[in-house]
Parts: sequence; C-alpha cells; structure tokens
Amino acid sequence: MLVKVQMFGAFRVLGDYLELTLPDDANVLDLRLSMQRQLEEFELTELLELSKFADEKAVLADSDLCKNNQILAILPPVSGG
Repeated sequence: MLVKVQMFGAFRVLGDYLELTLPDDANVLDLRLSMQRQLEEFELTELLELSKFADEKAVLADSDLCKNNQILAILPPVSGG
C-alpha cells in the first residue's frame, strides 16, 4: 500500500511529503520503522521516536492500521514560549 506522510518541523528537510510503500497489513509502527531507515542520514531517528502520527481526525497509536492512499502527518514534539 502507499502512504503519504506530510512533514512538519525538523522533518521538512525531507520536503513537504514522503511517500512510502508498506505491506498491506502495516500499522503505524511499521510506518515509523520504514521511515527510520530513510532518516538515519539526516540524524532524525531520535526525533522520530518522540514524534506522533496523525490522520485528519486523531493522533494515532503505533498499533493503529494504515490504509492505502492514506495521508498522515508526522508531529514532532514542540516547545514554545
């Protein structure tokens, strides 16, 4: 299946979106692991571990299943004043 991830924060170095091909039964953890391999060269793997994924309705758990042609957002932790 194809999943499109919209990039925010430090992940923008990868562009606006990242498209990943995953197995048909993939969940968010599978997506995270797939992204981890691509982020190693940008030294973003630790940030990836702290980040959440969300669809248009909710923040997702790692156990939630992905859907074909789904668009998700990666939400890195933020701080501000």
